[in-house]
Order: sequence, then C-alpha cells, then structure tokens
Amino acid sequence: MALGPTPESAAVVASLVTGRTPGAVLAEAEAQRITAALGIGLPRMEVAATVEAAAGVALPGGRVVVKVSGPAHKTDRGGVLIVANTPEAIRSAAATIAASGPGEILVAEHVAHDAGSEILAGVRWTEGFGPVVTIGPGGTTVGRGPDPAVIAPATADRTEATLRSTPGAAALLSGWRGTPPAATAAQLIGVARALLGLGVAEMPEHLVEFEINPLVFTAAGPVALDALAVVGGAREPESHPRPSGGIARQLHPKSIAVMGVSERLNPGRVILRNLLGAGYPPDRITVIKPGIAEIDGCRCVPTPGALREPVDLLILALDAAATPEAVEQVVAAGAARAVILISGGLGEVAGTESAAARIRTALDRARAAGRPAPVLTGPNSMGIRSVPGGYDATFIPPERMTPATGEVGNPPPGSAGTPMPGES
Repeated sequence: MALGPTPESAAVVASLVTGRTPGAVLAEAEAQRITAALGIGLPRMEVAATVEAAAGVALPGGRVVVKVSGPAHKTDRGGVLIVANTPEAIRSAAATIAASGPGEILVAEHVAHDAGSEILAGVRWTEGFGPVVTIGPGGTTVGRGPDPAVIAPATADRTEATLRSTPGAAALLSGWRGTPPAATAAQLIGVARALLGLGVAEMPEHLVEFEINPLVFTAAGPVALDALAVVGGAREPESHPRPSGGIARQLHPKSIAVMGVSERLNPGRVILRNLLGAGYPPDRITVIKPGIAEIDGCRCVPTPGALREPVDLLILALDAAATPEAVEQVVAAGAARAVILISGGLGEVAGTESAAARIRTALDRARAAGRPAPVLTGPNSMGIRSVPGGYDATFIPPERMTPATGEVGNPPPGSAGTPMPGES
C-alpha cells in the first residue's frame, strides 16, 4: 500500500481540528488516526478513562505498553511502562501513571524491536520553507544522537542523497549502536514523501506539526508506536506569492552574474575566482562591469539590463551605499531569479535603515504588480557555497575551504548545500 495523504486523511484531519484552538496538541490516539490514514501501521490500542478500565483491556501478546494518552514527553515524566499482559500488571502500571498527573490511560500492543531501530519522522510548518520533514534516530535519542535529515519541497527531488549524506539518516541506513539497519533507503524515502505530502496538503491551515516517534519497520511494514499532532490555524493571505522556485535556482544555478568585480583584488574579484576555482564554467558567468569586454575569461556587460537573459543567480558585491540602486536596476530589468547581497551594515548600522527599506520596497512593488522579483539572500552576507550546485560564491580565501566541486545542475550523490551566514 502506498503511503501518503488521501481524501480519507483529509477528512480525518478536518474532523480532528475543527473547533480546536490553534496550537492545541492532539492526544496520541487522535494523532494516530492521522497516521493510519496515511497508510502507516499502528499497534492495537485502547484508551481508558480509569485504572480499572485499563486493567480490563484485552490485547494479544505477552506484553503491553501502558502510557499517558496525553501528547508529549511521556517518557520524560515516566508515563510509558512496558508490563506483562495481565490485569494485575496493567492495573499496577495504570495506577502509577494516573498518580503522575491527570489524563486518560492508553494501553497498546507491544511491538518488539531493537531500541536502535527507532526512527523520528516528522513534518513541521516553517514560514521560510513551508513544510519541512525531519528523518533521524528516534526514541529517547532525539536531540542527543547524530543530526537528522531535513527535507523541504525545494529539495524533495534529492531526498535519497540527503538521507545518505546526513549523519542521522545515514546511521539508520547502515545501523548504529551495534544494531542492524533500521530501514532501507526506499522505506525512508516513502515515509519522507508521505509526510511531505501531508504537510503540503494540511499545513499550516489545519496542522503545523505532525511527528511519529518512534517509528519502526517490521515485516509488515512501518509501524508508528507514538504520534503527536499540533493544530494549525488560518493565515492571512499573502499579498503576493513567494518566489519559492528561486531557491532551487539559487542552490543549483545554470547561469551566474557578478556585479562589483574590480580589476584589482576585492571581494567581488575573490568571489569570481572562487566560482571559477570551484569548476563553475566561465561561459556561464557574466560580470556586470562597464568599460571592459572580459575579465578572468568571463564576458562583461555594462548593466543588469544588458544581460542576454535573466540569470539564475546574481551576486552583488557592492558597498552598502551602492547596493539599493543596484537592486532596483536588477528588479526593474527582471535580470535575476535569485540575488545574493554581500554588502555589510545595511539595516544594522545606524543611518542605513532607509537604504534597506529601498531594497524591500523594490521587491514588494514588483511582486504586488505581478512582475517577477528575485529571491534575495542578505545583506550582511558572506555568500553561499553550494556543493550540489558546484559553486563557491563566498569571498573566503580558497585555501580555507574544501573545494565546492560538482556537476552544475546535477548534484553528486551524498552531497548537500552549505549556505554561509546571512539573512534570507
């Protein structure tokens, strides 16, 4: 059975969140209804209002899990107990849990597994990137184990490479802490796509977070041993759509322009040489510089408007005073799909507020008018170094960095982009 959102899952989510306050956390049994609707397996379970009701739950197997039905951090408050599947043992465990705080008691079938096979799989809404999926070691190792893989819509086509190159997800694929692999790449990709699909379909209007922890793979497929869901809320519509496609262009540009390159060594010239040193083809680089035909083997044009066609990425290595006018020229000409601003101090140093406002105004006016405007990183940026994109657009001396080589537009397996500090 394919995993992912369906009309059934949409109906389940709608029934659970209707009338709920944004930010409310669903009980586990409620969140697990979403899990089941995505096609992910569940242990059999029952919710009991009292200790005696819990003791009367009949489930298969020699052991059961008795836990707080409420949302998060069950283990931290001692709210998860694995006991013999007898009324006496369940009653004792339920009494212990009831004494730890209010809430219903959940009794669930115990699914045998190695602790090292537990997976964290979740999706959370972010304002900058939309729904973002996290895949990594789960259970009580969350926050203490290797870093998880993070997958957003703009990087979904590179899910397998991300999983294999991120320490936490790679550990799940190869095994860690002396355990066999927790899952195959195909299994993790299936879960990641299902969660990303849920995020695209339901966030942020209905949900802002959905997390399975732990998730384990059995012979029957994926099984969610616990789940959490946070209710979303309606947002005010954006005055103009976000140019999210520009992010992918920025990380995998097929054409680059640089403005602010000097014939002597300055930050713009270092950036140009870093681009060339990383193996980016000079025939795909244009330098915006009047009065000269070529520099370092790259063609020159006098203004942004003189570019033959919009470039995927334009780097403005100008001082703060010259940057606003340059941005206005770029936006007016529709010269770039993404822009990196290197200049420092804009909006952070007293007296530069109006200059920073000019940049925002240029972007906002273009988008409000329905004209294309670039994704912008910066100002006060060291640039971006993208290994998947095969380019180094920083002004850091090359001897301090490992090479950012890679086939342009086609990331090598196991690679990942590394943005440098700067505002997006």
